[in-house]
Amino acid sequence: MNPSPLDPLRRIFGERLEALAGAVVAAEVPLTTELVNRLIADKLAASGAPITSAEVVVLENDSFTVHVRPRAPLPMLRVDVVIDRQPDWPAQPMLGMRWTLRGS
Repeated sequence: MNPSPLDPLRRIFGERLEALAGAVVAAEVPLTTELVNRLIADKLAASGAPITSAEVVVLENDSFTVHVRPRAPLPMLRVDVVIDRQPDWPAQPMLGMRWTLRGS
C-alpha cells in the first residue's frame, strides 16, 4: 500500500483530519539553484525542444542569468533577467521579469 501524503499530518493530529477543514497554512519554500537547474535539465531531456541545456546562475538584486545552449549549431546564448514585480496573491499571481538576450 502506498503511503498517503497526509500520513505526516495524521501522526501529528490523529486520524480525524476533518477538524482541520478550513485551516490556512502559509509556508516559504526556498528553491536552490541546483534544484532549479535539475528541473530544467529533466524537462529539456524529456522534450524535443530546440535547446540542449539551460543553466541558471543567481545574481544579486532579484536578478539571474540563464546560459542557453541551442540544439542548432549556434553559439551559447546568455539571457540576463531582472525580476521587476513579485506576485500579489491571489489578485495578481504573476511574476514580472525584464530580460536581455546577449551572445556569450
